[in-house]
Amino acid sequence: MRGSGAVPQRRRERCAPTATLRRRSGAHGWRVTTHRDPIAPRPFVLPAVVLGIGLGALLDGIVLHQMLQWHHVTSAVDPPTSVDALERNTLADGAFHAAAWLATIAGVLLLWRAVGIARGRPAWGVLIGGLLVGFAAFNLVEGVVNHLLLGVHHVRDGEDAFLYDAGFLLASAVVFVVGSAVLRRGIGNHRPQVRVGRYSPAEPRSLGDRGARRS
Repeated sequence: MRGSGAVPQRRRERCAPTATLRRRSGAHGWRVTTHRDPIAPRPFVLPAVVLGIGLGALLDGIVLHQMLQWHHVTSAVDPPTSVDALERNTLADGAFHAAAWLATIAGVLLLWRAVGIARGRPAWGVLIGGLLVGFAAFNLVEGVVNHLLLGVHHVRDGEDAFLYDAGFLLASAVVFVVGSAVLRRGIGNHRPQVRVGRYSPAEPRSLGDRGARRS
């Protein structure tokens, strides 16, 4: 009932308790109330990043390895110019895809665990921002290590390999910056809010007290 002042069960479960500090001064006093966000965002950051890493690796393997066929994992050091070499490259691709699949499963399990801890779903900014950060982080590490340092493969093997590698790293850096901004904004929107106001001892001090006064 609306006039009973009772809080719905779901709302009581999802909302964090309200911390209240009071100091009396004569007939009135100061009341400092801290209202926490219903769902803390930080438990979802690591799961979103790990899931972004796994999805980024899967997208790399599906699009660049299989659909466009621009490279394989070891195509620069073991060109697939024969059936045996192609089989070796395919085996390396399979190992890469298996690792990407495991990273994706790990991200899903971590996200499931975070949902159970927070008892709710993450904000879209935290989830999307974490996914973009993980996606771009994988591409940056993979691009620097495999493309530039080890040279086991390039984005697109050939005479313009360096240009493709540089463009790949630049695009990944832009995605990382955008994802970091989205993630920071998602976390910032869920910071505790502190309100200071005066109260009278005769006033109801909580939602339950207001409900009791109404009844």
